[in-house]
Amino acid sequence: MSEALKLENDKEYLSILVERLEHLKAENKRVPFTIVKVKENGFIVKVSGLFAYVSFYFMPWKYNSIEFWKPVSKHLIGKKFYCNIYRIQKEPLSIMINAECHRFKQIKLDVNSEYPGLVIHKAKYGVFIDIGYNFNWEYGSFVGLMHIKNFSKEEYDKICVGDILNIVFYGYTEQGKIVLGNNSLQKEWLTGELENLVGSVQDVTVKINENGEREFYVKEKFKTVLPINKIFYPGYKSKAKNIIYNLKDDDVIQCEVLKINKRRKVFVSKLLLDKDLCDINL
Repeated sequence: MSEALKLENDKEYLSILVERLEHLKAENKRVPFTIVKVKENGFIVKVSGLFAYVSFYFMPWKYNSIEFWKPVSKHLIGKKFYCNIYRIQKEPLSIMINAECHRFKQIKLDVNSEYPGLVIHKAKYGVFIDIGYNFNWEYGSFVGLMHIKNFSKEEYDKICVGDILNIVFYGYTEQGKIVLGNNSLQKEWLTGELENLVGSVQDVTVKINENGEREFYVKEKFKTVLPINKIFYPGYKSKAKNIIYNLKDDDVIQCEVLKINKRRKVFVSKLLLDKDLCDINL
């Protein structure tokens, strides 16, 4: 076959592909496409045998900043989604698509389960992580904030955008935002549900640690401290001190939860003596 004939056949085939795409555009049909290459503000894709372009702004999910797409984009090469044909220009041939019409299957994240997630942004107060990475983006994007309190300073300094971290999904805030952490016992501290315990009377369990020191736990898992001072025990500080210092392993005492130290993730509580119990009952 001569070069001229081959070129003519190629043009005819290209014309057929473009005409087919024009019909799909006119009918507003959803068309599958495959991501081929990353560009500065979007992707080069293959749709119905032709190369096209889709902006990050017209992808099936959105981020707060276009910068968030940079660590994600390399993980999307070869992934398939659905789109509408947005624009076709013939001379020179240029095709733009809109993938906002893509619909993901629904999936429920399991509370207190661990997922690998992709760090898409690092701020002074924590890192934003996309759990969609764990599902190979089959269900879209799930972005949550993992607060800096979950890390030591050395750990946080080493984290970079694009890293994969194993995180625990704690659930959602009242505003519907995803809450993430690195162990299942931190959930209540981050969601704010422990605020309801402030001002209540709780059974506090005493534990003697390996150093022989007394530790105190509300609901047997949330640490609390029992400061001994004249403010908490006016006129009977010595009595409170003697009681606390003579407590044994697994003893249970009644305490009033006064406040929460969120930085240290501990309660501040006060031992209830007979006088306090009477005052509360009144």
